Amino acid sequence: MPKRVLFMSNGHGEDTVGARIAMALGNLDPGAEIGAFPIVGVGNPYKSAGFPVVGPTRVMPSGGFLYQSARYMIRDLASGLLALTIRQLLSLRSLRPHFDMVVGVGDNVPLFFNALALKLPMVFVGIARSARYKDGRNPYSGLECKVMRKYCRKVFVRDPETRDSLLRDRVDASYAGNPMMDCIDLSHRLPDFARTRNLIGVLPGSREEAYSHIEFLLPVIGNFARCFDEPVTFAFALANTLDLGRIARLADSAFSGRGVERSTYPGAGGGEILVYHLENGSGILFARNLFGDIISSSAVVIGLSGTGNEQAAGMGRPIITFPGDGPQITAKFVRKQKKLLGGALSVVNRDPGEIAGELERLLRDPERREAMGMEGRKAIEGRGSCTEIARQVIMALS
Repeated sequence: MPKRVLFMSNGHGEDTVGARIAMALGNLDPGAEIGAFPIVGVGNPYKSAGFPVVGPTRVMPSGGFLYQSARYMIRDLASGLLALTIRQLLSLRSLRPHFDMVVGVGDNVPLFFNALALKLPMVFVGIARSARYKDGRNPYSGLECKVMRKYCRKVFVRDPETRDSLLRDRVDASYAGNPMMDCIDLSHRLPDFARTRNLIGVLPGSREEAYSHIEFLLPVIGNFARCFDEPVTFAFALANTLDLGRIARLADSAFSGRGVERSTYPGAGGGEILVYHLENGSGILFARNLFGDIISSSAVVIGLSGTGNEQAAGMGRPIITFPGDGPQITAKFVRKQKKLLGGALSVVNRDPGEIAGELERLLRDPERREAMGMEGRKAIEGRGSCTEIARQVIMALS
């Protein structure tokens, strides 16, 4: 009888990790029946990988970060969050006879959804929390650990410190590397003009607030390109959740009247790369499906992302960040990310002058960039974890 596994995750980065583990599982056991249950958003990474989404979905205003702000929690509730949650729990209950195991990816939401509705054996991949946020203490509550001990055949965490903290609380936890690092691909479709020593990667995020981040950054980087004494290219690595047409309208408005030329190039995955040619040979490009190409070629990254910033750090890139104006990249979130990434992350205020000044200092200081890159590789390490997690899922089903 084929193994039947449901992947449940709550966020875009979590969906991406879940889809990669599901692909690894499918490669190890081609007969496995795999379904996806994205709790936040519509599960595009699962759909792109060919896995059916089997539960109700809806995009909420907070993008899953309702706990960061009372304002966004109220907006989510007004948009039907409670009704969606009830529908999801009822759907999970109806799915119980059709699956043998659940793989949960994210924070405590998949844990509790399983405990409340599915009640199936679980492999939990906790990529959202770290003991580094808590100076080595267990980031999970007593109740969460109790749920893990009851349902989880195995718990995978993102760093050795979190593993050790859970083991002290009698949770069967393992560390096999950070699965986010398995989610980076190279398409080799980056235009030749972008392969310069002054390529700056930009990660605006994957949710609604990404548009306001882009709108804020466009004049900042446009002015920087005009004043810097060498050509620079700013490459925006866009999530597939973002609308390229809407971004083009923001850029057209930002550069109106400046004689900036716009062109397009063929991109990866059947998409296109949108390019704005600025003064002195500088440029700005926007592209989907080029995250790995852009970050691996970047001297510096301006990061307003959760998972993306961590992946960039793991690839050895120095990152500049600052608090945004949406529900995810808050001042509190930035402080937590600084604890996680340490010296790989340079935190500045949301001020154009400070951002430009720090960017110029990093571009002119290769030794500091190298030191920050080493810090990032130490903080976020390990490839191959998705395959190891998939192996453990198969073993747990045996």
